[in-house]
Amino acid sequence: MSSLQGIAGNGFTMVRHSKVLLIVRDAFLVIIIATTLALGSNAFREDGIPLVAKEEYTILVPCPESMGEAIPINADDPLIKDPDSLLIDVRSRKEFDEWHLPQALNQPYDWLAEQDEVDRKAAEVAKSIARSRKSHVVVYGDGGNPDAGEHWAASLSESGIKNVVFISGGAGALRQSEALNGEKL
Repeated sequence: MSSLQGIAGNGFTMVRHSKVLLIVRDAFLVIIIATTLALGSNAFREDGIPLVAKEEYTILVPCPESMGEAIPINADDPLIKDPDSLLIDVRSRKEFDEWHLPQALNQPYDWLAEQDEVDRKAAEVAKSIARSRKSHVVVYGDGGNPDAGEHWAASLSESGIKNVVFISGGAGALRQSEALNGEKL
């Protein structure tokens, strides 16, 4: 009796094994057919998708554009030294600690934040700007492309703050201007 059970057990295992092989074979055939169709249709397109990139892809951080107006100024603009200007540095805390303009407030701009969060922070900063009674707001970032200073200035402008400008070239331009003029800003 035990030898019959062993034979029946092996038969069931062989059937199960052959079903697995059929599934693997069918999956492989589907992949081959789909790949052949995709490559064939791509070859006949005028603007076919290249299989190997000819140039490096640009990776952009998705960020919604704000609708406020941000006006650029140069790093040597007298508005920067004006006591009625509120200076806002939007670089990271680490960069701010390494170098910043005297009296500048640090308000790091988060590129990956949801637009609602950016709007909420801009509204909070707008309230503190209004309380400060400053007549101008000067924002600077790292000067990159895109520039966090420009985006934060646009967000502040969108939230109702008037006379918001950003320093074209950011902290790098400010430091270079400081070195060229031989004075501390």
